Amino acid sequence: MVRYIICGVFLLMIHCFSANGQQPLSFDDYMQGVCEEWIENRGDEYEGEGDESLQELIDMLEELHSNPIDLNTTDSESLSRLPFISEQQVSDILAYVRRYGSIRSMGELMAIRSIDYLTRMRLMLFTNVSRVDTYHPTTKRNHFEAMFRTDIPLYTKEGYRDKSSEEMKAHPNGYYQGYNSYNNLRLRFDHADRFRAGLQMEHDAGETGIDYIAAYAQLKNLGPVSKLIVGDYKVSRGMGLTLSNGLSFGKSMQFTNNSVYSNRGITPHTGMSEGKRMRGIAAELNLWNTFERKILLTAWASYRKTDGTLRTDTNAISSLKTDGLHRTNLEKSKKGNLSETSLGGSIEYIQSGFRIGANATYTHLSIPLLPKSNTPSTEYRKTSLHGTDFSAFSAYYSYLSRQFSLTGETAVTGIGSIATVNQLTLPLNSYTNLRAIHRYYAKDYATMYGRSFGEGSNTQNEHGLYLGLSTILSSQVRVEAYADGFYFPWKRYGADAGSKGIDALIRVDYTPNERTSFICKYKIKTKQADCRLSEHIDTTSLCYFTNQTIRLQWKQQVGNHFTFKTSANMLFAFDPTADMEHGLLLSEQVGWTDIQKKRKLNLLFAWFNTDSYASRLYDYEPTLPYAMGMSAYAWHGIRTCITGSTPIMRNIFLSFRASSTIYFNRDTIGTALELIDANHKEDIQVCLSWKL
Repeated sequence: MVRYIICGVFLLMIHCFSANGQQPLSFDDYMQGVCEEWIENRGDEYEGEGDESLQELIDMLEELHSNPIDLNTTDSESLSRLPFISEQQVSDILAYVRRYGSIRSMGELMAIRSIDYLTRMRLMLFTNVSRVDTYHPTTKRNHFEAMFRTDIPLYTKEGYRDKSSEEMKAHPNGYYQGYNSYNNLRLRFDHADRFRAGLQMEHDAGETGIDYIAAYAQLKNLGPVSKLIVGDYKVSRGMGLTLSNGLSFGKSMQFTNNSVYSNRGITPHTGMSEGKRMRGIAAELNLWNTFERKILLTAWASYRKTDGTLRTDTNAISSLKTDGLHRTNLEKSKKGNLSETSLGGSIEYIQSGFRIGANATYTHLSIPLLPKSNTPSTEYRKTSLHGTDFSAFSAYYSYLSRQFSLTGETAVTGIGSIATVNQLTLPLNSYTNLRAIHRYYAKDYATMYGRSFGEGSNTQNEHGLYLGLSTILSSQVRVEAYADGFYFPWKRYGADAGSKGIDALIRVDYTPNERTSFICKYKIKTKQADCRLSEHIDTTSLCYFTNQTIRLQWKQQVGNHFTFKTSANMLFAFDPTADMEHGLLLSEQVGWTDIQKKRKLNLLFAWFNTDSYASRLYDYEPTLPYAMGMSAYAWHGIRTCITGSTPIMRNIFLSFRASSTIYFNRDTIGTALELIDANHKEDIQVCLSWKL
């Protein structure tokens, strides 16, 4: 069946329109690509709706889309927050504004040689240009936004079922203490690009009351103080080896930063993720700021309570809890068990295309962190963070020219462990870019806030070399490919010895005209893990587990309002101890948009069939603002979803989403307290936003 589907889709690609042109990029299309790439890179560690790292990524992109960057008044750090733009492109945009005074329309970006068509389309999603007069700049209006979201499940999980007092006493962790809906509130106020304040509040399903509150206030351009933040914030300097408590992107050259340079400085914490943030005060100072040279000093101090799992055998914690869930007595017992104090600073010198900087960080925990590592399955934790005091120092560097760009960072922890990551980017011509990234992370290199490029979720215990190529063959065809080889010298979860693997991808985008586009993508990842080749053998060996995925997508715009998107996703999972597993997902989306009245509607129908959860597939579907749009498809069933948004009063917008999943070969869904005693589940989500 799979071979017929592949042939059919390729026949459609051959029998397509022959006119030239390009298709405008929508925000949903961009988010689909980003989320798919993130899942492909972190899929074996993806935790679904509770995954904090992906939620951080979505929060940042939604924030930038809702509050575009003004290209005429921006700076390098603001533009560097965009994950698809390279440092060379940032430099060229700023140089163009300095030379000509302003950019008067987004079409003017065509005059900047390094900004290709795809980058221009993405910039239109996250930036705009104000009408600037050289002598009398237009003052920005004040901006206020309030957003409330609620998620209502139309089913009852095991944790919410009514239980007698005897059952609750006998099983104190056998139920959720709060009600089953999810709610959050976001408030934000901006004044003339100089003052900004925000507040986020969240109630997770199963919790009692409001369990998460974050707030911030930011001032900009106060003499030598370029930025001051009080409240909740994040810091990213260098390439993330010591400071990147914001985001980490994956390997694709099409949806991630072309330089993986995460030098975004200090930024307010605007999302709902409860871990990996700081609370206190942070400032950036311009010690020297001229057209040719700049010296920037950044300093911060943070103190906050954090969650941890207490050990019963000693006065220590076995792990930090970062998911922010406090639904049962057990989860509540981990809340605020320790305090975390962090101090740090960085200094950076910039001249023309040259940049060099240094970071220093120190973190103190009020209770020692001692992960359990006394069993064969937990021995890999011996090199994890442990103790009460953690420090790290790094030097980062960057050089840009028309011929190449080189960026890197080298770091050392307080115990002497070393990590380094370096990238070389070569523009072979105006349409082709080659990228090479080498990283070396010692097995005992571990930091509290470090997160950089790599295969693993932690910047630790990894050696690797990545080669990526992106080229535009014509106005209609774009090709991207990469290969990444990696080696883990020390044990890790699921591998009782040093292990290795390879990850490779090739993607072809074909846009025959402005209304039609095709995507064909093939990815293979093979990685060693423990396996028992025979039930008669007690010891385990390292075996290669291989996943191959294929995605075919056809998007067609019909008229001025309708868009159809047809896709097929296939997965082949090879397990040396079992038969090969297969997964197939077929989906159709129909979108309707009325730009003038600011209304849109999207209908989704998906059919999926996988051999097990191990051969599950992921796909993106339109969703509410700031909500996760990735769904996991496992077993056999269908999924339908309707999403829409419309203005209901002046400056008030309603967004909604209703979805249903039906399984044909399952009598229950989920396990433990998440168990649903049915073969189907339905959800409703509603979001109200007020913008002034």
